[in-house]
Amino acid sequence: MKNYSEMANDIFRRRDEYEIKLNKKRKVIKRAAVSAGSFCVAVVLGFYVAESGLLSKSTGTDLEDAVYPGTQDYFDESNKIVISPMEGVSDGRMDVARFREDFIRMEKEELNKYYGTNVFPEVPEDLKEWGQVYGIYRREGGKGELYCDRNQITYDNGDISRSLNVSVETAGVPANTPVFYDKIPEKSVINGISVAIAKSKRGNLYSEFTYKNTCFFIFATGFSDEEFVSVIKSLIK
Repeated sequence: MKNYSEMANDIFRRRDEYEIKLNKKRKVIKRAAVSAGSFCVAVVLGFYVAESGLLSKSTGTDLEDAVYPGTQDYFDESNKIVISPMEGVSDGRMDVARFREDFIRMEKEELNKYYGTNVFPEVPEDLKEWGQVYGIYRREGGKGELYCDRNQITYDNGDISRSLNVSVETAGVPANTPVFYDKIPEKSVINGISVAIAKSKRGNLYSEFTYKNTCFFIFATGFSDEEFVSVIKSLIK
C-alpha cells in the first residue's frame, strides 16, 4: 500500500500530465486558427471550450485520462475525486445480537469523543436528522467487554426523495468487513485519506473509508456528486 507521500506524488503527477495534454491541445488549436481565418477561429475555439469544460466547474465530468473506463475522475483543489460506476451495494457486514441491558447511551458530544473524531457530517439545509438514540454495547449490563459500537446517523428532506445515512464503527468491533471498498480499483484521495466512492445507475451514491480508526459507510439518494463529496470532506478534517 502506498504511503501518504507516494499517494500525493501520484496525484500531482497525474494532474501535471493532464495539464500537459491540455497545453498540447491549445497549441494545435492556435495553429489551426491562424490558417483558417476569423470565422474558423470562433468555431474551433468554441468547440474547444465546450469540449474542454473550461466554462464549467469540476462536477465529475468524465476525463479522457481516467485510469478505469466509466469512472468520473477529476481534481478538486488538492483532492483527487474518483466516482466509480457500480450496479448497487449491499451491506453484508457481520452483525451481532444486541441486548437492551448492555446499551450505554451517548449524546453527540460523547459519541464524537468516543470515536475520536466528528461523525456528524455537514449536510444540505433541506435535510433534517432523524434524532436517533446513539451509544455502544458492553456485556454484563454495560460494565463488561465492548462488543458493538455501530451507530446509524440518518437525515432526509421530509418526503425521503433525498436522504443520507452514515454508518460508523471502530475498526474491529465487531470484526469489520469492508462493504465495497476492496471492489473499487481506483480510490479518491480526500485530505490525504483514501476514499472509495461509487454511483449506481439510479444515481445513488456510496462511500467507504477509515479515518482515525473509525470506519465510515455512507449512502445517499437524491444527491448531486458535489453535495456527496462535500459531506465526505466535512468528516475528514
